[in-house]
Amino acid sequence: MNQRDKTPTIIGSKELVDFPELGFVRVPAKIDTGADSSSIWASDITEQDGKLEFYLFDEQSPYYTGQKVSTDIRMPMADPGIRLAIAKFINAG
Repeated sequence: MNQRDKTPTIIGSKELVDFPELGFVRVPAKIDTGADSSSIWASDITEQDGKLEFYLFDEQSPYYTGQKVSTDIRMPMADPGIRLAIAKFINAG
């Protein structure tokens, strides 16, 4: 939504998005407007003391930067079969 005039921003099913809190810009994404959450391609994922560390994409991707991400976990891992979650804002459109 455009914060100035409160009109919705029209986006497509595929967009380049920014993760300002993580320092990534123009990351290719598929948009699902009916979803409560989204997934992200992460590699070399580690979790310790409430922090999640990972790389966006992997070395085979043209979008891989080699920049390690370290962020708080929204839902800590109680069971190794449960997916970890982080909460981050994105800019799209």
